[in-house]
Amino acid sequence: MSAAPEIAFAAILALAAIAAAIQAGRATGGDYLRLACALAIALALCDILAAIEAGAMLALAAALVPIASSLGATALAFALCIRLAGSPHDAFAAATLALVTLAGIAAAATGALALGFAPLFASACAMLAFSARAWRAGRRPLHGAAAAFALIAGASAYLSGGAEGRTALALFFSVALLGTSLALKPRSRLPQARASKPSRAMPRPLP
Repeated sequence: MSAAPEIAFAAILALAAIAAAIQAGRATGGDYLRLACALAIALALCDILAAIEAGAMLALAAALVPIASSLGATALAFALCIRLAGSPHDAFAAATLALVTLAGIAAAATGALALGFAPLFASACAMLAFSARAWRAGRRPLHGAAAAFALIAGASAYLSGGAEGRTALALFFSVALLGTSLALKPRSRLPQARASKPSRAMPRPLP
């Protein structure tokens, strides 16, 4: 596989990250979504370095992929948690992100990619759990569930190895970013406001 498709999909990932960060705005959980977007841009840079086989940087890029992917997925899970289940405690969030980083470092040191991507699968499962809870509450969080499945698909493809795996991870991570950004978007209340607005039409005179 030539480097051009990998670079193209890495560019798509970076553009999706920028679009999701803009979409986040002041939405609930937007800070975590912006963190995931920044990590996605780092992931895109790693893909580009791997595609052009940038010498000594190649090993560093390969080591950073599990860390950036798992941290990004964890940030997406926290963003969806705030939107659907409530804000987690700051200490718990900080400890979780630290443990995910340590898992990524351990994976880079030992070469065990499964260890580095374990937090990503756990985050995807948490996103599915939040989505199921919201579904039982009468809401339809399809975007959050789609983002979770995209994370699982992307990580599974990357673990299969090769340039195709890197390309698939970039593509599915883009889907996860955009899906989460749509899940955080507040519902429009304009139709409800119109429905509740009293009619000011003049009554017709009786014949």
